[in-house]
Amino acid sequence: MTPPVTDNAFRDQNRADAATWKASTSTLTDAARAPGPFIGSDGGLGGGALPFCLPRQYANFNLLPDVREQALSLFKELAIPWHNGIDGGPNNHLLDSQVQCVNALARMVDDPDRSVRAFGGFLDIAEVLPIEPERHVDLRVHRSSRLLRRGLR
Repeated sequence: MTPPVTDNAFRDQNRADAATWKASTSTLTDAARAPGPFIGSDGGLGGGALPFCLPRQYANFNLLPDVREQALSLFKELAIPWHNGIDGGPNNHLLDSQVQCVNALARMVDDPDRSVRAFGGFLDIAEVLPIEPERHVDLRVHRSSRLLRRGLR
């Protein structure tokens, strides 16, 4: 049996990098740079204030400025739940995986050429087809294993 991994160096480095970004980025106000408590799935506080979490009232600033309004309106329109969302918006943890995906992919939703530029060097892309009208990327989480099984047939 393999012993559990107890080295948290990767996690700790990413948290430190997030705190450094938070302290130096021009995309946050001074108030948003303050440490914030992690807000858990039940809406409760996950401990004291942390340098890699935004204050609760600035959780929307976890979305980068160039995708913030698009992402918030798309999530509202499609009733997409945020992981540990705060007041109908994203979580305040700077390393939240859903927020990171939205920051990276949101501009591809209505710009298929952006997908080609991002992935064309690795994938042979003839054409990016819409998933639904005027949307080329789906930001919803699909938890059903049936989707994977269907794709393997």
